[in-house]
Amino acid sequence: MAIPEFLYRGTPRRDVDRFTPKEEVGGRLVVSASPDRTTAIKFVVPIEGLKVKIGTLGDTHYYICADEEKFKEKDTGGSIYLLPPNGFDPAPEVGANVWVNPNSVIPIGKEEIPSAFEAMVKAGVKVYFVSEEIFERFRNFPENRLEILKPLIPENNKQEGQ
Repeated sequence: MAIPEFLYRGTPRRDVDRFTPKEEVGGRLVVSASPDRTTAIKFVVPIEGLKVKIGTLGDTHYYICADEEKFKEKDTGGSIYLLPPNGFDPAPEVGANVWVNPNSVIPIGKEEIPSAFEAMVKAGVKVYFVSEEIFERFRNFPENRLEILKPLIPENNKQEGQ
């Protein structure tokens, strides 16, 4: 696998000088990032306390949330940081677009994101605000995710008036 020129890390924080390993992957603490900017955008809203599923189906990025009101409260924007690829390795056990590094990482650049929702829509992420029932079906039956989403209208289309 080719090493990317840089990696992206989305976060609600705007003041990061250094990312320290805090996420556990494979029994070790790591910093995670993605070679895909669209993947990183989906992490600008803090997911703590939100019922969300984030991922891709084929080439389509999705963001499923069962609490629209709480999402809107938490979407105060954030940043996407550019990270050097040194020390990062792909982590397919976490996700196709996830790379991890067991060391602290100093960002080499930053893009301010005023609204995660607007950035996701602009990047083509299909954003769905769904009922608890649909969320649970989506979470518990991964083999049926495409069928579960098919009748739903993403917020992107609602924003465009479709």
